[in-house]
Amino acid sequence: MWSGNTNGDERPAQKYCLECGWSATPDEDDTVEDVSRRALEHFVETGHTVVSIDYLPPPLLDRC
Repeated sequence: MWSGNTNGDERPAQKYCLECGWSATPDEDDTVEDVSRRALEHFVETGHTVVSIDYLPPPLLDRC
């Protein structure tokens, strides 16, 4: 299954809302379509902007 992730992982990307606390974190059995469908349903119901991430950014370095 191709997930569209750029990190070579077969797992669907996490999706989250920029306007509220909603998010879709993939479970073991989720496909790309499952996560995308939940994100689309949230957008249709609320009109909120949903974005995807396929990896977590590295931690910030202590600059002190």
